[in-house]
Amino acid sequence: MNRYDPKQPIEPFYVPAKVLKCRIEGNEPGGGGSSPQPKQPLFPEWEKLEGPVAKLVGAAVFAGAYVLIEQNRRFLPIAVFLLLCAVLLRFDERRRRIAVAPLLLATLRLASQMSSAMLPNTERSMLRQAIGTVPAWVPLFLGACLFFGPNFKTVTQVMATALSSLLLFSGLLPGDGYLLVFVIVEYLLFVAMGIALIVDLLSRAPAPQPAVAR
Repeated sequence: MNRYDPKQPIEPFYVPAKVLKCRIEGNEPGGGGSSPQPKQPLFPEWEKLEGPVAKLVGAAVFAGAYVLIEQNRRFLPIAVFLLLCAVLLRFDERRRRIAVAPLLLATLRLASQMSSAMLPNTERSMLRQAIGTVPAWVPLFLGACLFFGPNFKTVTQVMATALSSLLLFSGLLPGDGYLLVFVIVEYLLFVAMGIALIVDLLSRAPAPQPAVAR
């Protein structure tokens, strides 16, 4: 047995790194670890809506909403909610997180204004007497353009997204101000979408990127 010699220097005490190494695996019993669960997106990925089944379901929803609104104008808020869904689906994850709160609140207020305007005891302002009710086909048309559009950036898609956001944000205007925005968009729709479509048809498709070897 070695005795302690006070004349000798004290060697530093250390623990090998392999002793301190702790490996926790979720598959091992009693390991206490678990593999991280992937985050579920708020909306499905746009690629999952490119199939024929999704397109048929979307066509049935838009057609059913149009017929329902034409029979009873009280269902007009359905059109703006469908437009909201189409806009949010078109956004990527970053833009969706930024815009979901203001767009949703503006759409709720817009739907509330539309519903209250349908009540029989509601006073009709001068703007409402001149314009009447908003055209239901405008939000349905823009929503259908976004939903059935291709899965790549185009001028037509950007224009439809801008006009759709403008319609949804019109719910923040006081009184019947949203009626004026709907009328302006209705008259600008032909020019804006027509020019955007011509630009997309005349522009060349981007060259495919070569695959990078790994």
